[in-house]
Amino acid sequence: MMRSFALFCHLIPAICALQLAACLGGPLNQDPSPAPLPAPPPWDTLKSAYSYNDRILVVVKESPIEDDRLVKVAIKFTDPYGLPVFGVFTRPKADGKYPCVLLFHGAGGRKESMSGRFGSALADRGIASLSLDAALHGERAGQPQPVGEPRGKLGAVSRITVVDYRIALDYLAGRKDVSPRRMGALGYSMGSQLAAIFAGVDTRVAATLLYVGGDPIRLTFLPQTAPQRREEIEMVSPSNFIGHISPRPVLMVNGRTDSNITAEMTRILYEAAKDPKEIAWYDAGHSLPPAAINRGLDWLKDRLSDGPKR
Repeated sequence: MMRSFALFCHLIPAICALQLAACLGGPLNQDPSPAPLPAPPPWDTLKSAYSYNDRILVVVKESPIEDDRLVKVAIKFTDPYGLPVFGVFTRPKADGKYPCVLLFHGAGGRKESMSGRFGSALADRGIASLSLDAALHGERAGQPQPVGEPRGKLGAVSRITVVDYRIALDYLAGRKDVSPRRMGALGYSMGSQLAAIFAGVDTRVAATLLYVGGDPIRLTFLPQTAPQRREEIEMVSPSNFIGHISPRPVLMVNGRTDSNITAEMTRILYEAAKDPKEIAWYDAGHSLPPAAINRGLDWLKDRLSDGPKR
C-alpha cells in the first residue's frame, strides 16, 4: 500500500493548485483541440492505488453531538498512516436500521458543511449519513505529510481520503442502526471526483450521486504531463474509475453555466460511466438550486430504499 501511495506523492504542487482552481473558480488553461491520449493503466494498477488492509481492526471513538431533531455522533479514528480522521454521523431520531450515504465535500470544504446541508436533508428522507474531513481539509488542514513519503498534495487528498472512506464503510457495517447493503455515495465538486473513484473501487456502494461533477484531470492535466508521469495523473482521474461502478446506478446533476466544472469536463466523465447512468442539467452555475439538490436526494432515496435490507 505504501508503494502505491508513493506514486501519488510525486505529483507537483502545481497540479493540486489546478484541481482546486477547477473547484473554486480559478482559470483553467484548456487546449480546445487536445491530442489523443494513450490508454490508461490496467484496472488492477488503478485499483491497487486505493487498496488497504481490511483485516486490521480500526478503533473508532464516538462522542454524541447535542441535537434536538437528529442523532448526531462525532467520530474519530486513526488511518493507516497514523493520522487522525474526523467525521460526523447523522441519522433520524427514531431507532431503526437505516440506509447510509457517505458525503464527500468540495475543495476548501469540511465535514460540517456536508452534514449540515445534506445530512439533515437525507435524515428527513429516512437515510443516515457520514461525512469525513478530506485529507488536508477541516480539522485535518494542519496534518503533517506521512512519515517517509515524498511531498505532493493532490495524491494525498485523493489517496488518503478514499481509503479513509473505505475504512469508514467497515465501521458503518458494524453499527446496529445502519443497513450495510444499502450504502450510497454523494459528492459535490471535488467531492464528486473522489466519490466516483471511491464507488469505482468499492463495490459496497449501491448508488452514487455526483453534484457538479466532471473530470478536469483528463481534460487539462494529462495533455500537459510528461509521459513518465502520466500514470501518476491517471490514478486521480475519475473517468478511469466511474465505469467500474456499473451495474450499480450513477446520477450526475450539473449546471449549464458552471464555469468551474465545464460542460466538457462533465461530458468526459459522463461518457466514461456505464449504464445504468443518468444526467440532469439545470440552469445554474456551480451552486445548484434546491430543485436540483432535491432531485438528487430523492433519487438516492428511491435507489437505497428499494435495495435489499437486513
